[in-house]
Amino acid sequence: MSFPPLSPADWTLLEAYADNTLPAEARAGVETRLATAPTFPAALAEHPALVAGIR
Repeated sequence: MSFPPLSPADWTLLEAYADNTLPAEARAGVETRLATAPTFPAALAEHPALVAGIR
């Protein structure tokens, strides 16, 4: 299955999430998108460095 690429803003958001630098409200928004939008987890699966930063 192929998903549309993430925008530069989405990558910035995911990187901030992985670095744990987002405020709680923004972090909750990313977690919601990870749970509901297939593009976010698919992108993370392609970038192990980000996944490692989240765990």
